[in-house]
Amino acid sequence: MYRLTSKENSLSAPSPDSDPIEALAARFGVTPIDAELWWQALTHPSYANEVPGSKHYERLEFLGDAILGALVADELYRRRPDAPPGELTFLRSVLIRRETLADWAEGVGLRDLVRVGRSARGFDAVGWRTVLADVFEALLGVIWLEHGLEPVQAFVRKTVVDRIPSYADARRELEPKNVLQERLASDGSEVAYRVVHQDEHGVTVTVSWPGGEASATARSKREAAVEAARRALDAIDAESGAGAHA
Repeated sequence: MYRLTSKENSLSAPSPDSDPIEALAARFGVTPIDAELWWQALTHPSYANEVPGSKHYERLEFLGDAILGALVADELYRRRPDAPPGELTFLRSVLIRRETLADWAEGVGLRDLVRVGRSARGFDAVGWRTVLADVFEALLGVIWLEHGLEPVQAFVRKTVVDRIPSYADARRELEPKNVLQERLASDGSEVAYRVVHQDEHGVTVTVSWPGGEASATARSKREAAVEAARRALDAIDAESGAGAHA
């Protein structure tokens, strides 16, 4: 799976002795102008609903999302001059997907700064990663408003675009079921998905093929099937690698 690792993340977590907003802005390479705007980017709607006078990040997220998409598209267009539009679309989707942005947000300690209301404190891991990805985009919106294009572009290049995956890896991440089907169909094998367990906590799906099976649990049948397909591809690759070295 295409993920940014902690070693790849060159940004450090905030110092406990520093002002949290100044420390956060420094990790983006800027100096904060309006601390309240930065706190707004760190405020979940649940907190704003419970604390009169506070503002949440959704408008800033809207701005940051548009800026991020445009900057990544521009970089891909310039760096992959021979890539067709479909390939560029896949690469952009991988680079700006929730999981990628949440990896960066977690890597720089944003979760400790996000303000959430009582109703959101029970978020599971998936819920928190969605919030962190939203906050990441909101912070890009703040930097754009305060400092303009250059620092946002520099940060996006450093943290996102400089790690462009191959087209094959992008397809594997976004369309693992299709990739699995194509790979097995090449030798006449078939793929079958089935739900093996379901309760209030989630759904477990198993994918089977002539050479084995893989399972995954997620909040929905679709998400579980997609993750099971990724694990199946990992298993097939591992088996192929072992066979090559036998």
